[in-house]
Amino acid sequence: MAELLSRSPEETALLGRRLAAHLEARDVVALTGVIGAGKSLIARAIAAGLGVEVTMASPSFVIVASYEGPPDGPGVNHIDLYRLRDYGEALAAGVEDAVYSDAVSLVEWADHVPDVLPAERLEIGLEPTAKPEERLIVLRPVGEDLGARLGDFITGMVRERFE
Repeated sequence: MAELLSRSPEETALLGRRLAAHLEARDVVALTGVIGAGKSLIARAIAAGLGVEVTMASPSFVIVASYEGPPDGPGVNHIDLYRLRDYGEALAAGVEDAVYSDAVSLVEWADHVPDVLPAERLEIGLEPTAKPEERLIVLRPVGEDLGARLGDFITGMVRERFE
């Protein structure tokens, strides 16, 4: 687990673009935080870093939106669990199919229906601070494979910010 302080939306987006270089098909990024914390911002930045060339709309009214990636890369599923109450609703909305697909899945409001998430995932919590532009970002890889693959990236991000 690592905690980073982002001083601006631009820094948050930069983290997302850099993270994208370390993600692979079938990875799941579980995003949590209050309304306005930056979940959609970092999701869009990750998608852009993965080569999605269209602007992703906020997924609030569409539970699962799928986007094509470049020919040599994975697609992206942008998922919003905000309006879902339980696993049954998530299943009916196709969330489980999406998170177990060959795409990278970016799941906003992941804490609303955690049962639909795979055991192997990257959790990113975004918390506003006293300063309007700042966010405390907590990165937590869950699972051995993903943790091993992202460990060096996370350590590097912390070192870069604090050395």
